[in-house]
Amino acid sequence: MTLTLIARNPYTRHIGVAMASGSDDCAQGSLYVDDRFGVVSVQAKGDREVGARALEMLRAGTNGPDIIENLKSEDRKIDMRQIIAVPMDGDIGVMTGAQCLHWAGHISKPHHALAGNMLASDKTLAAMEKAFMNDMQAPLRRRLFAALAAGIATGGDVRGHRSAAILVVGEQPYMLRVTESLQVLDDLSAGLV
Repeated sequence: MTLTLIARNPYTRHIGVAMASGSDDCAQGSLYVDDRFGVVSVQAKGDREVGARALEMLRAGTNGPDIIENLKSEDRKIDMRQIIAVPMDGDIGVMTGAQCLHWAGHISKPHHALAGNMLASDKTLAAMEKAFMNDMQAPLRRRLFAALAAGIATGGDVRGHRSAAILVVGEQPYMLRVTESLQVLDDLSAGLV
């Protein structure tokens, strides 16, 4: 029920997150953040214990793909989840469980990953990625907003969008959240600096 992009800048050591959902507060139950070690999203069927365990592994220096593999062996409901694990250093891990609701899938690249479930189509993630990569000179938070706007424009979450978040982790942290809204893009845009 969520569309998410998490991207890392290896030069500035920032990690950015763009997320929107038909739920009332997508960031509250899905994001797990440590500004020194990285960011994890556990979505579709969120679980605080799974998120905390993934963050614990990030802090121990575990690569993203290894976090995913460890969770597959530990979590009986892994097939109902989507997980993105983006360490500040090391490889990114991402997975979409076989029981995630249609349309569900992900894209993984060396420095960014996207995942979504209950999406209108497979075009959502591709549109988000294209918009994010369009202006590499723009501030990270604006690129994240552009990605969300593009994803929502393709239909995004089939239930609509009641919450959204833009988060930047690093030396100058930034967070903008909208909850229980019927106009998440307008509300995000109004708060974007």
